[in-house]
Amino acid sequence: MKFIQLISDGTKLGIAVGVLHLLLIIAAYSSPFWLDWRVITTGVLILWIQYIAIGRCILNDVQYGSKDGRLYEGILTALGIKYDQEKLGIILNFVVPTIVLAIALIWQLALHFQVVANF
Repeated sequence: MKFIQLISDGTKLGIAVGVLHLLLIIAAYSSPFWLDWRVITTGVLILWIQYIAIGRCILNDVQYGSKDGRLYEGILTALGIKYDQEKLGIILNFVVPTIVLAIALIWQLALHFQVVANF
């Protein structure tokens, strides 16, 4: 599977949003080490509100042209890994953000490491 097919529906807008979305995911996963925990907390809360209010990611809708696409699903499918869509959604939408926030709190508050973007 080609990278463009993996991250978008192939349209120019879908590709642009797919690249932006991928960069946001990388930034989010690395955020405990460079972004203040208060900003991460705000981001996680906004993310949860989005999932609770509309039940899906707005960027996925634009990226894939429908609410059925998801980057992780494409990767797992391309690798031949079977998954339960509902469980994957819970893990990606709620468990992973909680882990990222927990790492930020431990790294910054308990271990007293300073981050680059401190507010």
